[in-house]
Amino acid sequence: MDINTIVLLWIAAAYCVMTTRRVSPSDTDSCGGLCRCNETDLSALCDGHGNNTLQFGVPPLPSFVTNLMLKSFNIQNMTRKTFAFVQSLNLTSLNINNSTIADIEEDTFSVFSHCKNLKLIIGHNVIAETVISKVLKGLRSLTLDYLDLRHLNISDRDGTFFNPLSGASVQSITVSKNYLTKYNHSQFVNVSNLSYLDLSGNDINVTTLTYSSVLRQLLLNYNRIPRFPIICRRHKSMFPNLELLKLDHNNIDYINSKQIYCLKKLKYLDLSRNFFTTIATNTFAYLPHLETIRLRNMVFDLVSIKEYAFNNSNIRSIILRDNRMELQHALHVDSFAGCDRLEDLDLSYNQVTKLPKRHEYIRDLLRRLHNLKWLSLGSLLLFEIPEIVMNLTKIEVLELYTNYISKLPDRFFSRMPKLKKLYIGTNSFSSLDRTDFPLSMRERVKVLEFSGNPFVCDCKMLWFVEWMRRTPGTFGPVSNYMCTNSDGSIKRYLMTDMHISLNFCLLSFETALIIVSLSIFVIIVLMTSSLVYKWSWNIKHCIYMLRYEKTSRNETNINYIFDAYVIYCAENRKWVLEEAIPNLEERAGISLCIHERDFMPGALIVDNIVDSLRRSRRVVLVLSNDFARSHWCQFEMCLCQTYLLEHRRGLLLAVLLEDIKPCYVTKSMYAMLKTTTYCTWPGDDRQAKDLFWQRMRQALTSA
Repeated sequence: MDINTIVLLWIAAAYCVMTTRRVSPSDTDSCGGLCRCNETDLSALCDGHGNNTLQFGVPPLPSFVTNLMLKSFNIQNMTRKTFAFVQSLNLTSLNINNSTIADIEEDTFSVFSHCKNLKLIIGHNVIAETVISKVLKGLRSLTLDYLDLRHLNISDRDGTFFNPLSGASVQSITVSKNYLTKYNHSQFVNVSNLSYLDLSGNDINVTTLTYSSVLRQLLLNYNRIPRFPIICRRHKSMFPNLELLKLDHNNIDYINSKQIYCLKKLKYLDLSRNFFTTIATNTFAYLPHLETIRLRNMVFDLVSIKEYAFNNSNIRSIILRDNRMELQHALHVDSFAGCDRLEDLDLSYNQVTKLPKRHEYIRDLLRRLHNLKWLSLGSLLLFEIPEIVMNLTKIEVLELYTNYISKLPDRFFSRMPKLKKLYIGTNSFSSLDRTDFPLSMRERVKVLEFSGNPFVCDCKMLWFVEWMRRTPGTFGPVSNYMCTNSDGSIKRYLMTDMHISLNFCLLSFETALIIVSLSIFVIIVLMTSSLVYKWSWNIKHCIYMLRYEKTSRNETNINYIFDAYVIYCAENRKWVLEEAIPNLEERAGISLCIHERDFMPGALIVDNIVDSLRRSRRVVLVLSNDFARSHWCQFEMCLCQTYLLEHRRGLLLAVLLEDIKPCYVTKSMYAMLKTTTYCTWPGDDRQAKDLFWQRMRQALTSA
């Protein structure tokens, strides 16, 4: 045995000794001299610090490691032996980066052929193109989930670089940030399971497509492609299952429906930052699954977007921001006609300058978009919020930043009941009226961005400053909120540091006297109202019963329509619909009166209740804690008890869904439970449930 073999065995033994101790989540230095392990995220990071040659291979690592990263090595020759000590690991990710590798043998990574769905990342290294090509050929023995070849200076000048991948199994390939000038999909067509291909950030100016039924996502953005790739050929799609296509930041000078109509599965299309200036009618109309269109920051101004240009009832999101368009000239008012399901629309950083028809144009442009949830009208030179915006009641996010708006419309937040985020910074607000911000709105809205407005530091803003101090997270960076003094000085202050003299905000004596007088009057009214409110249910009960006293005395012959009238609270609706109706009506033919189904529309609720009592042979009370907490249910129960007593009808049956807490039991409910037969709901016990429904049917059908 020579000296080199002995040294190698000694180093291996040392590695084994150093890694026999179990690694805890807090101990990340237990993998040897150059590796750090973390059991929490199942990872190991081996750092060569720019000079380690990894001569003896990756050291032995704990068996829990599934993510291995090698960084900053200077490797002369990477072989199977490099990974001899870790080849038994069940890796899901192998990441080699920021290293210089002179050579890699073809079968180097075959030691991980047992690892299913491995992510192999070898981008961001210094490796010769011929060496990488050799590595690709050796990947045929692996099943890869992801292959990363970014930043490797790949040029593929002869158009054969990716041919060695033929026969390999790779789901996703990224070759971005290289120097490719041509894209020929025939090099990838024999890569099985390839559903994602990223060729962004190259110099591609020629594209040749070959049929692939498995490709789902294709990224060709940030290249120099001069015209739309020929995907539709002889009424056939080269990529019939393509769902995402990114062609932004290219040199495409023309787009029409004939170029894309065959992409029947396409959901996401990004054509931003290209050279075309016109979008014709029905350009996207033949893409039945299209959800998102991005046309942002075109190289030349979009000069003509025709009527029905986006005509597609499946589209959810349209991005047209940063195009510097004069909307009234370039964007037809019927451009969005047919977009019945559109939820997101971004028109920010364009212009609407033509007066006085500015708001009429915006009204006509948005009038059909009743399902919008996110609307961006930032930097459109608006001087007030368009009225049509308040009619779009489903909006949750509204962006109106960088305009000239100085006040909110009347009842703005009340008219937009679902608004949660409002971005209206950098406008012309000098103050905010407290009445425009009702308490219900303050609890609902999560973001209220008013920064960059020319606020004045006075008493009118004191309430807003206090609100900002209580909940700073609602308003964005508070350092962006500045204000000036009301004396006209130009010096600006941080709003949260605003200090206003109490004398400046004190009320006059006459005003204070009026307020005190009104306060005394209000207190008297409140005391009277509280007494009335305390006995309100009793008063209502007496009034409603007096209304039916005469009628009830004259009743002799009653024709019953229902076998039972069911009284329940909204929280127990599911039990009534899923348990009571199927077991009593559908299986036993017992006719139930259910208020949400059988009440007469338009009649008073109390009239419906009494009519249902008169037309029902029996009454079923569905009792629960929710029922006991409901004032209306308590009233309905009292009305029922009084009615049955006056008519000498004791046919009341109670169902107890759960034990009712003593604090919720009223005197009338206590008396009813003591004097009335009730059945207890057995829960999920099937045999007990069958017996329960048998007893219920017997009680409701007996004479």
